[in-house]
Amino acid sequence: PAMADDTPDDPLWTIVYVSSAVRPFGAGEMESILRDARRCNTEHEVTGVLLYCGGNLMQCIEGPRSSLEIVYGRIRASRRHRDLIELLNGPIDARSFPSWEMGYSEPTDSELVELSTARWEEIY
Repeated sequence: PAMADDTPDDPLWTIVYVSSAVRPFGAGEMESILRDARRCNTEHEVTGVLLYCGGNLMQCIEGPRSSLEIVYGRIRASRRHRDLIELLNGPIDARSFPSWEMGYSEPTDSELVELSTARWEEIY
């Protein structure tokens, strides 16, 4: 579905965070997480990508700010992960993942470290 344009009252926003799984996710559990995320994100016009490596997670979500508040609230409340560290939370001019209800990748340890230590505020 086409994503609605941002409005002055509800600007386009992004949040990037890292966290740790409470225990390693198996393939079935990850599929369940992605299915749930894609359903919720579609409902709220949110797009993004989830990275998972060795029990560590990194996610970028984007969409109307009011929608992100709902989706991010669900993420923060999840008992599947802990030690959430927010890397970026702010306005953006355009989506980086406009057609991904929730993309997924399993980067190497070094790739995840490189991404998680990037200067996100300078990228956006």
